[in-house]
Amino acid sequence: MKGKALLRMAAIAAAGGILLALALFGAGRPGTPVEAQNAAPPPVAVEVVTPERRDLVRQIRLPGTVRPWEETQLYAKVSGYLRQILVDKGDVVKGGQLLAVLDVPEMGDDLAQQRAQAEAARMRSREPVAAVATAHAEVDRAESEVGAARAALEAARAELEATRAAAQEPESLLAGVRAEEAVARAAAEEPGREVETARATLRAAQADLQAAEAEVARYQADYELREKTYRRYNTLCDRGVVTEQERDQTEGAYKAAKAALNTAETRVSAMKERVVAAQSAVRTWQAKVTTAEARTAAPEAQVPNIEAKGRTARARVTTAEKAVGSAQSAVHAAEARVEVARRQLREVEARVASAHVEVAAAAAGAQKVRTLMQYRRLTAPYDGVVTARNVDPGQLIQTSVSSQVRPLLVVSHIDRVRVIVAVPQTDVTHLRVGRGVTLTVHEFPGRTWSGTVTRYTNDLDPQARTMTAEIDLPNPGWALRPGMYADVAVNLETHARAFTVPSSAVVAEKQVRSLWVARDGKAEKIPVKVGVDNGVEAEILAGIGAEEQVIASGQSSLKAGQAVRAVPARHWSAGAAAP
Repeated sequence: MKGKALLRMAAIAAAGGILLALALFGAGRPGTPVEAQNAAPPPVAVEVVTPERRDLVRQIRLPGTVRPWEETQLYAKVSGYLRQILVDKGDVVKGGQLLAVLDVPEMGDDLAQQRAQAEAARMRSREPVAAVATAHAEVDRAESEVGAARAALEAARAELEATRAAAQEPESLLAGVRAEEAVARAAAEEPGREVETARATLRAAQADLQAAEAEVARYQADYELREKTYRRYNTLCDRGVVTEQERDQTEGAYKAAKAALNTAETRVSAMKERVVAAQSAVRTWQAKVTTAEARTAAPEAQVPNIEAKGRTARARVTTAEKAVGSAQSAVHAAEARVEVARRQLREVEARVASAHVEVAAAAAGAQKVRTLMQYRRLTAPYDGVVTARNVDPGQLIQTSVSSQVRPLLVVSHIDRVRVIVAVPQTDVTHLRVGRGVTLTVHEFPGRTWSGTVTRYTNDLDPQARTMTAEIDLPNPGWALRPGMYADVAVNLETHARAFTVPSSAVVAEKQVRSLWVARDGKAEKIPVKVGVDNGVEAEILAGIGAEEQVIASGQSSLKAGQAVRAVPARHWSAGAAAP
C-alpha cells in the first residue's frame, strides 16, 4: 500500500509539473493577454480521507528461525564396532525403529561371568537359608518353653494365693475363738461375782436364821415358863391362894411370852425363806458360772486344733512361695533361652540378608550387562526424519564421554516446528503468551502461517538486549524446514476504537508530526499527537476532528494556503469505521 501511495504521489507531482510548465509556456507566448499571465494556478488534486475509529493492532516484524519440534542426537552408550547402519540422511523413521547395530563381543563374556557369580552367590545363600528354618524352630521351641514356664508360674501364683487365703481361715478361726473365749470369760465374771454375793447373802440369812432360832428357843423357854406360871397361878387363883391380880399379871406375862414366841417363830420362818431363796440364788448363779466355764472351756479346747491347722497352712504357704520362686526362675531361664535363640536367628537372618545382597548384586551385575547389551541397538526415539549421519559400518564407535565425539545420527521431529524470534527489549513488556503471530517465508510467496506466541524465556541476552520467544506451528507436508529464515509479525497490543488515519498521511519534520488537511479548498498543515503507528494506520491522539479531510498523499509539494481539490482516496474504506 505504501508503494501505491508513493506512485500516486509521483503521478500527482508529475501532473502538477506539467501543468506548471504549460502555464509558464503560455505566459511566455507573444500576444498572450496580461490577465492570462497573472491568473492563479488551478487547484491541485489531492486524495483525502476521513479519520475513522478502528481496532488498531501494533505489530513488530522480526526475523525468525525455524527449528524442529524435537531434535535428538543419538550417541553410543557402549563402545564397539558399527555392524550395521540401516538409515541415511533424509530417511523417514518411526518411533522405536532400529537404526544401527553395534558389535561388542566382550559383553558376552562379561554376561557369562556375571551369571556364574550370581549362581555361586545363590549356592552360598542356601546354607544360611536352611539355618534360618532351624533358628526359627529353636525360637519357637524356646518361646513354647517360656509359655509353659509362664503358665506354671501363673499356676504357682494361683496356688500361693489360694494357700494364703486358706492360711487366713485358721487365723480367722483362732481370732474368733480368742474373741469368743474373751467374751465367755467376761460373761463368766458376772456369775462368779453374783455367786459370791449370793453365798454371802446365804451366809447372812443362815446367821440370821440361827439367831432367830436361838431367839425362838429363848422365847420358847420363856413361853413355857410363863405358861406354867400362868397355869399354876390360875389354879392357885381358883383355889384362892393367889389373887386374881397376880393371876392376871402372870396371864399377861404368859400372853406376852406367847406373842414374843410367835413373833420369833415368824422371823424364823422368814429367815428360812431367805435362806432358801439365797440357796436358790447360789444354785442359779453357780449354774451360770458352770455354763460360762463350759463356754470358756469349749473355745480353749478348739485352740490347739486351730493352731495346728494354722501351722499346716503356713507351711503350705512357704511351699507355695518356693514353688513360685522356682517357676519365676524357670521363666527367666526360658526367656534367656529365647533371647539366645532370637540372637542366633538374627545372626542367621543377617547372613541370609548378606547372601541375598550378594545374590542381588551378582544379578544386578548380570542385568547391567544385559542392559548394556541392549544399547548395542540404536532405535528412533519418535517419528521423524534423519537429518544427520556421521558414521559408516566397521567404524570404531566411542561412548559420548568426550565433547569431541560426534553423534552417530540426528533425528528430528518436524511434523510440528518451533519458530524462534528475538524480541527487542523495547517490546518485551508488551509480549504475552497467546499474542497473534503471522509468519511468511520468502520461498513461499503469498502463503502465510498463523499462530500465537507459545512461550518466552523471561530472560534477556545481556549483549543483544533481546528475549527469546517461540511460536509452535503445525507443519503438515513439511513445508517449513529446520534452519529456514522466516519473517514473523507479532501482534503486541490492540487499541480498540482508535482514531486512525493512513500512516502515509503523517508527516514528520524535526520530531514534530503533522497532517495536511483540506479546508475550504486550501491546504493547511496541523501538528498532531500520534499514538500507535503500525506502518499502515496511525492512531491520532490529538490535533484534528472527526470531520477533517486529511490529505493522504502528495503532501511533500504542498504549501500552506495552496488551493487543492479534494478527491476521496480509493484505498481508504469508510465502511470499517466504528460508530
